[in-house]
Amino acid sequence: WWSSMEKPPPVPVEEQNIVLRALCSALAFESQDESKTEEIGVQVHSLAKGRVSPNLGHVDLEETFYDAVEFHHEDLHLAISESSSLVEMIRGGAPPPLTSVHEQHTPSHMFDAPLPPDETPLRFIRAGKNDPIVGRQRYQDTLRWRKEMGMNTILKEPHEHFELIKEHYPHYYHFKGKNGMYCYYEKPPKTNLKALKSAGLEIDDLLRHYAFVTEFGWQYIDRNDFGRSIYIIDLNGIRFTDFVGECVDFVKKTASFTGQHYPERAGYIYVINVPSWFKVIWSVVKPLVDEDTLKKVFILRGKKDIFNALAQNIDVCNIPPEYGGTSPPLGQAPEEELLWNLVRHNNALGAGFHCQGIQCRDACPFCTFRYARSY
Repeated sequence: WWSSMEKPPPVPVEEQNIVLRALCSALAFESQDESKTEEIGVQVHSLAKGRVSPNLGHVDLEETFYDAVEFHHEDLHLAISESSSLVEMIRGGAPPPLTSVHEQHTPSHMFDAPLPPDETPLRFIRAGKNDPIVGRQRYQDTLRWRKEMGMNTILKEPHEHFELIKEHYPHYYHFKGKNGMYCYYEKPPKTNLKALKSAGLEIDDLLRHYAFVTEFGWQYIDRNDFGRSIYIIDLNGIRFTDFVGECVDFVKKTASFTGQHYPERAGYIYVINVPSWFKVIWSVVKPLVDEDTLKKVFILRGKKDIFNALAQNIDVCNIPPEYGGTSPPLGQAPEEELLWNLVRHNNALGAGFHCQGIQCRDACPFCTFRYARSY
């Protein structure tokens, strides 16, 4: 029935999803003929946000394994290290061995970041104004930066200063917008650089933290390569003197590497609670901002205007109460809880503890986490 499109046996849908995707991938791989890929049809079920929807088509080997990991179904965590294992399974051979993270904590090579594609990703070409040469250069620069920063392992590493930085540098993931874009709030004027420096932290430590948090957003919260975000910058309490010194240097550097190495990720940028004199600063900065980016930037002041602007792209139930919405306060969203749990998990492992999983029958989602991309 794999190729005849007949109805699958009555097994749990998540098991159908994983097994069918795996077999579909193996068949496509064995054919070694891209023209035959579309001839291989099986009924594949995609599980997303609790809904099951039928989908026909080919799914590559890496995505097959992502599905197994994301469902945390330990009995079906096939140790698929090579596509030949799947081909052998289809031919009637023994299934690949099962690997439990409870038995072996150290993740295998299957949980490393996938190799970056040889082709230039579309986001980089778009960021290069559709010039393939410029886009290619930006892509290569990003790969070099990721290697230098260790970005392909950063989400697996301990982060001992995380709690301290979060205390003195307010920034939060907070639900999603109406179009599925995740929302990220930041309050630069509330950053206490003095306290952070007195604890021995330097600007480079903050930049690495920012890289960690940014990577978390595009690997955990939104794994779509074409996903975009809603960025809210709250300037309440900012002083004119705040536009000089290390605080501005930090903001400039974060804006530089996110724009360079996470291109085409901005959906909307709301700069809110700006002081009356901000227009002087903006008149100087505006000519330096890319025209396409300017279309995404909204400068706002006044509670009513801020709420109305946010409500155009974010449901009221997902807007923080400090901005007129009815969601839990900043810092209490599921995305923030996931981020904190990841850091606690990594820090515990760094301290010598062994992971036992979140529930006794589930594999740990952090140990079995698989990067969506390495670019």
